[in-house]
Amino acid sequence: SSGINAEYGQEQEYRDSLQRDRERDELKKREEKEQQLRSQTEEAKLSSFADLVPDEPATGADITFKLPSGERINRKFPPSTQLKILSYFIGSKGFPPSGHKLVQNFPKRQFEEDELELTLEDLGLTRREILYVEEKD
Repeated sequence: SSGINAEYGQEQEYRDSLQRDRERDELKKREEKEQQLRSQTEEAKLSSFADLVPDEPATGADITFKLPSGERINRKFPPSTQLKILSYFIGSKGFPPSGHKLVQNFPKRQFEEDELELTLEDLGLTRREILYVEEKD
């Protein structure tokens, strides 16, 4: 009878091993799908942020964004532009508002969530301005 038990035990081990392999494969597939989704949504996010930004006017507030890398991006915005549009603009450059903030160095000032609806005019950002793009803590 011990031979039957040993055979049964081996069969059970084999089934368990198959089950583990299946679970590992499913996990791997799911991780690959999630990765695809993440990279796809990164691109989708960039283009959807870009869609929210109006065309650059000939004149307006001349904003220089200083990116964390030290790179600068220059762009004009109408004074009536809401601050959130600037957030969308830097989002379209790969710095989504969920993880980044805009900071003015002089006078030292960090723009808060509740200021996103305000216009550049409301905020006194109507001439040449430098805004630093920093990672949120």
